[in-house]
Amino acid sequence: VFDGVGGAVGRAAFELTAPGARFSAHGAPSGSFTAVDPRAAQDRGVRLRGIQDVQRSAEDRRRLATRAVEAAARGELRPLIGRTFPLAQAAAAHRALEAREVIGKALLLLP
Repeated sequence: VFDGVGGAVGRAAFELTAPGARFSAHGAPSGSFTAVDPRAAQDRGVRLRGIQDVQRSAEDRRRLATRAVEAAARGELRPLIGRTFPLAQAAAAHRALEAREVIGKALLLLP
């Protein structure tokens, strides 16, 4: 289960997680992350993962950011620009992003 909601919905999803499966809590738009008793998970053989498992130290973030910028400078890494908007339509761009109508990045174009 990849829980991106948290709260009661996440808790219900945890209860449906099959024995021996994985439960990954990565979101909390409900207001809180899913509270899971590690012993209950262990008793069912459910491996718990969370957002804390993908956190990086400041040193790691700097190292990875440097690698990414260097790769971009060499042309090996390019952003996916899903849609462009004139700057005057910035509000429309924001609405499109909120509505998840854009895959990748929305780019504002200067006049």
